[in-house]
Amino acid sequence: MKDALIRRIGFITQKDNGTVDISICNTPLNDATITEFNKKNGVLLDLRPVFVAFESLVLNHSELTQIPINPNYNDVTSGYIEGLEVLTIATQKISNFLSAANFYLSIAKPKLENLFGSNSPEFRDWDDTRKKLHSENFSYKFSYALRNYSQHYGLPLSSIKLDQNNLLTPTPTKEIRIVIDTKVIFESSYAWKNTIKEDAKAQQNPIDMIKLCNHYMHIIRQLHQKLLLVINGKVAELDHFLDRLREDFQISHIEQPIFFVSKYGDDPNNPSTQQEIPPFVEIKRLKEQRLKNDRTINEFSN
Repeated sequence: MKDALIRRIGFITQKDNGTVDISICNTPLNDATITEFNKKNGVLLDLRPVFVAFESLVLNHSELTQIPINPNYNDVTSGYIEGLEVLTIATQKISNFLSAANFYLSIAKPKLENLFGSNSPEFRDWDDTRKKLHSENFSYKFSYALRNYSQHYGLPLSSIKLDQNNLLTPTPTKEIRIVIDTKVIFESSYAWKNTIKEDAKAQQNPIDMIKLCNHYMHIIRQLHQKLLLVINGKVAELDHFLDRLREDFQISHIEQPIFFVSKYGDDPNNPSTQQEIPPFVEIKRLKEQRLKNDRTINEFSN
């Protein structure tokens, strides 16, 4: 018993001068409360790698906007030199994005399946959505396979297109397009699926990689949104449980609850440094993410 840990709930209050007040309730959480919390909190712990993978993907996608496709060259020769520099940056950022996208897809399915079970309506609902999005969207099929292809052959951004328009006007426009020639990559020894080759015939060649990546992100965002909807029931149960904790210990919604961990016999006002933050903030973040995804999906679709 001497080495057993006890948990007390407390909260942090942010003060106007930048400091904080820490309050700790004397009454420890009982075993039943801790057991219920661990059970309900399991959904966030199990799926946290998926949430992190998605946010990593969003960051990688945002970096595509940092590819300098609007150059400042003054002549065609300088333009091609700058284009080669852009190619290096584009290869790095597009490779990172494709890797992050495939990692999200590879981790989301088993995590959700383990949480609900392979025959559960929740997992089947999500997986049916995944299969439908895959079958209906060339960007999904091609981008997923392209990442696997690039592991063996490199990312084949085989050419850079310099678009120069209105050069004789006061407002000339110049743009570097990052493209990939499907004829070249399909002639390699890589085992491309015939369905992808057939679907590629309906696409404009060479393929604009930025547009392709943007659409791929749109597809995965829809899939992640479906995941958030599927787990919403379990998250709501946890949210309700946490609201009860707030009410039981009289913690307002402007204060940040924390579990303080200490050993029996420790001064309850001076617990060990170990602290466990209950997932109040994480639930709020998921709710905000759902709203942001809705807006982004609608904006892209329109």
